[in-house]
Amino acid sequence: MPDTHAQDSSRTPLLHTNQNGSTLSAHARHRKRAQEILSSKHKHYVIMGLVALDVAAILSDIFITLIACDMEKEDSGWVDESREGLQIAGLVFSCLFLVELLITIWAFGLE
Repeated sequence: MPDTHAQDSSRTPLLHTNQNGSTLSAHARHRKRAQEILSSKHKHYVIMGLVALDVAAILSDIFITLIACDMEKEDSGWVDESREGLQIAGLVFSCLFLVELLITIWAFGLE
């Protein structure tokens, strides 16, 4: 009985091939995909949006501090809660930027 699976050319290969026809490892495929995503317009718009939100959080923290100081309400609960929330948001944004930087270094290398 002939092996029909070996003769079937419509099946996809187990290893992806690049333009030269040579096979790519899973690591190389993931790295290439990361390069495509990191170079996309969509990713740049997302990063610009995150930067805008980070700047808005920093400015809000400054304004709340100035207003509370002017009103002599630095010890009010809403001031502490608002500033703590904005500081946590700033930390989250910083962590996201750090992760993006690490992924970029991994995808494109240091050169």
